[in-house]
Amino acid sequence: MLPTKTQESTPIKAPTSLEKMAIDQFFRAINNSIRGGVNPIEIDCGALREIRSSHVGLLWQAYEICRENSTKMRLISVSTGLARVLSILDLNEVLLINEVIENSIVCNHNKITPHYQETELNLNITPNITAIDEAMNNFVRFLMLNKLPEITAFELQTIFYEVATNIRCHSKLVIGELISFHVELHEHFVILIFRDRGESFDPTSLPPADDITIPARHGRINGYGLTMINRLCDKISYNRTSEELNELTIRKSWGARND
Repeated sequence: MLPTKTQESTPIKAPTSLEKMAIDQFFRAINNSIRGGVNPIEIDCGALREIRSSHVGLLWQAYEICRENSTKMRLISVSTGLARVLSILDLNEVLLINEVIENSIVCNHNKITPHYQETELNLNITPNITAIDEAMNNFVRFLMLNKLPEITAFELQTIFYEVATNIRCHSKLVIGELISFHVELHEHFVILIFRDRGESFDPTSLPPADDITIPARHGRINGYGLTMINRLCDKISYNRTSEELNELTIRKSWGARND
């Protein structure tokens, strides 16, 4: 039986690491707070600057645990990027209501014009965590060099990480095979192209996720990546080339125009 007295405590930090130890510590802190009668439980998201689909899964699973124990949960120190991800996943009304952040997203998209220094980037990526992180750093430098709007750059980084991670985890590439990544900057949009020699897989053939909370209800922190990719981009297409390559092309626009 839950304690009747409502208490306050130090906010619980959302884990940046997705290692099992960090995740277990996060949920242990939540359960201890519930047993201690803390209500509401505050989750400090200040350290979450790079938002992965698994982070969303963690937050939603935490919300489900609190809800099942008649305890309120609220997020604090929420970045614009996290607010954007929760918004496109239709979770902001449950986990976050922050009109100031949402307004800043609109202004960021519509008022900033990129200034290109380079219009293309090509990377060949070994399918492991370290190489993907290094490629991400190169991609970030490219976006900063060309002065893309901050929230657009964040969304592109998120798309890159989720696609590259999906390829690493599911394509079954053999040792020595690489992920090819190509970027083209156009006046009002960006094209991202991923190629790999892994097993044929068409992510566009999957039905859209109408209820993205299902994975967390089954105790999983994964299962949000493809939904995030689809909702963050304008168009995604897949082709299995004559050279037996998987080719995933993603188009992402920004600003007042969407063409």
